[in-house]
Amino acid sequence: MATDARAVGEPYLALIRAFPLRPIRSEEELRRAISVMDGLIDRAGNRQAEEEDYMLVLGDLIEQFETEHFPEPKVPASGMLEFLLEQRGQTVAEVALGSGLDEAAIIAILSGGRSASSAELRAISRHFGIDPTEFSELDDRA
Repeated sequence: MATDARAVGEPYLALIRAFPLRPIRSEEELRRAISVMDGLIDRAGNRQAEEEDYMLVLGDLIEQFETEHFPEPKVPASGMLEFLLEQRGQTVAEVALGSGLDEAAIIAILSGGRSASSAELRAISRHFGIDPTEFSELDDRA
C-alpha cells in the first residue's frame, strides 16, 4: 500500500513532545508557542525539512489564536487615506485626479471633517489599487 505521508524523524518528534501541535487556547500557550517559534527562527539555515513543516503548522496556530483574540483595529478613512498618501508619495491633487473626486472632498475626508461615502471610498481604492474593505467604513456599508 503506497502512502504520501513522509517519514517522521526525531527532530520533529522532539518538537511535538516539547510543544504539541494543537489549537492554542490561552495567552500562556501563545507565549510558549512564540518561544518555540523564535528558537526555530534563530536556527535559520540549520533546520531540517521536518522542522520547517512544524514551523508552518505552528505559525498557522499562532496566527489563528492572534486573529481571534487580538483583532487588528479598524482604521478610519482619514487615517487610511493619510497612510496611502504618505506611502505612495502622492498629493491630494493626484488622488483627486486619479479617483475622479474633488480635491475639496479628499481634503474633507483626510481632515476627518466629514465621512466618505461608499462611492468615494471605492473610487479612492481603485486609484490606489487596494481592496475597498481596507477602509473600515465600508465594512458596515458594503
